[in-house]
Amino acid sequence: MTRGKSRTMHPVLLPFPGVTSYGVSLLAAWGVGWWLARRRSRRCGIPVWHIDWLAPLLLAGAAVGSRLSGRLFQTLGHGGGNDRLLYGALAAALGVAALYALIARLPLARLCDAFAFSLLAGIGLLRVGCFLGGCCWGDICAAPERLSVVADPAWTRQVQTIPSLCGADWPLCVTFPAGSPACLQHRSAGLLPPTARRSLPVHPVQLYEATAVLILLGVLVLIDGRLRRWGLSFLLSVLGYATIRFALDWFRADLGPLAWGLTASQWVSLTAACLCLVVGSTRWLPTKTG
Repeated sequence: MTRGKSRTMHPVLLPFPGVTSYGVSLLAAWGVGWWLARRRSRRCGIPVWHIDWLAPLLLAGAAVGSRLSGRLFQTLGHGGGNDRLLYGALAAALGVAALYALIARLPLARLCDAFAFSLLAGIGLLRVGCFLGGCCWGDICAAPERLSVVADPAWTRQVQTIPSLCGADWPLCVTFPAGSPACLQHRSAGLLPPTARRSLPVHPVQLYEATAVLILLGVLVLIDGRLRRWGLSFLLSVLGYATIRFALDWFRADLGPLAWGLTASQWVSLTAACLCLVVGSTRWLPTKTG
């Protein structure tokens, strides 16, 4: 990630037949997730053939959930970017898994644990696709004086929430080429001339999230054998991701707050984290034996 270079966005990998980078990352996330779940199923006491049946059902459910959440965010006036579809996809996939577990008479906690690592690996791959596609871009890395031309202070806070961490000398910032959402945003605000060929430097928040999620995955792999209840691996995966997502939203510039200074994704993250803490602190989760 070299600051000042514009070749950071590759939304279309192959112009014919229109293969997009996000589509490839989505396919890779599903494939890797399926493979990890098959490996985890033996440890969780779930026959592998259940994973083979459930994986395509989860994909279909996630597609429906992402579409419904996209419409919800549009109703709220917050668009339907790829990351904003993620929670809807996860909620729908969890519902499909619960229904499958009920019909097949499988322990839901064990089934969720089988997909715990798949969840994090898939999110990490999807975030790389977001970076290549140019969506979900980060805050502007520039001196606050550069934003003084914008009269709306709320918009200024949206694109540079923590100015002390958005200096012009931030070593990891990147620029996106003309035609990218980031560049269009900066042009429409009057921060760049119409002929600008790249955006202002921004935080590569997509890669921050991918890195954080993969670190979380590594930690869970290390402690998985010490967890004494089924379902804890899945709950820790969701809780950890919700924490990461909540924190990194302060470095996002694509959408502003929904209420009380928090974005829609932050509110969903808080809700998911609270649910994980409530479930994890009760005796609903079965104890591992043997």
